[in-house]
Amino acid sequence: HFHFDEGLEKVKQGLQGSQPEPLRVYYRPMTYTVQRPETLVSLGVRIGMPYWKLIEADPKLAARNPYVGETITLPAKDAMLTLPVVMNKRIVISIGEQHLWVYQEGELIQDHVISTGMANSPTMPGIFQVQSHFENAYASNWDLWMPHFLGIYEAVPGFENGIHGLPLLSNGVRLWGSVLGQPASYGCIILDLEAAEELYHWAEDGVVVEILR
Repeated sequence: HFHFDEGLEKVKQGLQGSQPEPLRVYYRPMTYTVQRPETLVSLGVRIGMPYWKLIEADPKLAARNPYVGETITLPAKDAMLTLPVVMNKRIVISIGEQHLWVYQEGELIQDHVISTGMANSPTMPGIFQVQSHFENAYASNWDLWMPHFLGIYEAVPGFENGIHGLPLLSNGVRLWGSVLGQPASYGCIILDLEAAEELYHWAEDGVVVEILR
């Protein structure tokens, strides 16, 4: 569906200018009948939503996992796109290929080998956005610094996974430089230092990040 006020403004802008104005399509929450036993986390991974977004869409799930045969409400497909979308830029990540591609105006402009999350701390597939920029973010859980950090989704409320350069422990040890190309992180997407800095300055907040399985 369209947001009426936003659509009307885009039509006015289009009539006044020489270029067509893009109009965003929005999705509504959906109902889903649970087909098999699963947890909120496994269901979230399957549909590309953090578990807490499932609870937000259907509050009864805050206290339990869904039952087989139960009809629940799922978040809208674009529930993680909370900022205005940057229309001419896109980041695509493949967990299976351990690769990241950067597109501008539909053209491939960057191509990087990456590391995503390990099996016990996986990267979430789904459609997200660049939400934040931190030139050197700190992860207190692991006592490491994450250079040129682009936050893209909250794995749990208040804990953001993102894209960043090879992390640095407080003791000066640089992690994972020898394992790019295979899962190694705690959920973030890891690039070499030069690529991370380049992407950090290219991708403003609102750029869509598509993470494929």
